[in-house]
Amino acid sequence: MPHTIYQAGPLFSKAEQAFHQELSARLRDAGHLVLWPGGLLDEKHIEDAGPHAPALIFTTCREAIDISGCVVALLDGSQVDDGTAWEIGYACARGLPVYGLRTDSRRAGETPHNRVNSMIQGCLAGFARSVEELVAMLGMIGMTMAEEELPEKPYITIYPVGAQEDHAKGVKLERESPAAFRTAQDLLEAAEKLIKHKGWFTHDKEKREHSEHVTLAYTRFIHALSIERIFPEEAHAHGMKPAAILYLDKMSAAFPHWKDEYDFLNKFIWSDAPNL
Repeated sequence: MPHTIYQAGPLFSKAEQAFHQELSARLRDAGHLVLWPGGLLDEKHIEDAGPHAPALIFTTCREAIDISGCVVALLDGSQVDDGTAWEIGYACARGLPVYGLRTDSRRAGETPHNRVNSMIQGCLAGFARSVEELVAMLGMIGMTMAEEELPEKPYITIYPVGAQEDHAKGVKLERESPAAFRTAQDLLEAAEKLIKHKGWFTHDKEKREHSEHVTLAYTRFIHALSIERIFPEEAHAHGMKPAAILYLDKMSAAFPHWKDEYDFLNKFIWSDAPNL
């Protein structure tokens, strides 16, 4: 069963960065959506933030945990990295399951029965000694839950060129659901950037980054929708995708000029977006 995963662990050396890249690729290949600091922030983000860089790093990582369904934490080393330890504690306090990965053969913790420090071990919902074991463990979670059949798929209406904006509808939508409205705008802007950077002359890394930004924007949008619950319960009965489409259809009625973006999101939501 696919999950939205926050991938925690130190990223200070080239070896650590390479391991995280490989791990996130393996988890994505298994169908999961993976959020990790190295994919959310790069050196330019940090440099541009200047003295606000620590706050940027903290807020970005905390918000990514907030919208995730679980945490995978790399626990290698004689002691767990301090930032990783905070992320594990924060996730545990929020009720998120944390799955530890320790490939280090050294003994850790206070007793012969420890795998890691007791305070870390007490937060873990699962523990793996290899990437293969971790992927298998995550694949088993939720397998006993029967999937409900999706209703007939709704789609965002694409209005003809020249259709006028309906500001009254836009104002009403923003007033009824401010968080969903704001995050839907962010999703449309992320889709716009991805569409613009799909050409032949765009590097694969840049395309991948824009694709990840769309996925993250979509996840934040779904999180806002799930909180504000502006649709009847039956709209949420088969997951959040129908509700996402219904909301974006309202956005299209108010702001029809995002034609290419709505067309892209019709395909993305039903084909590539994670089930949240």
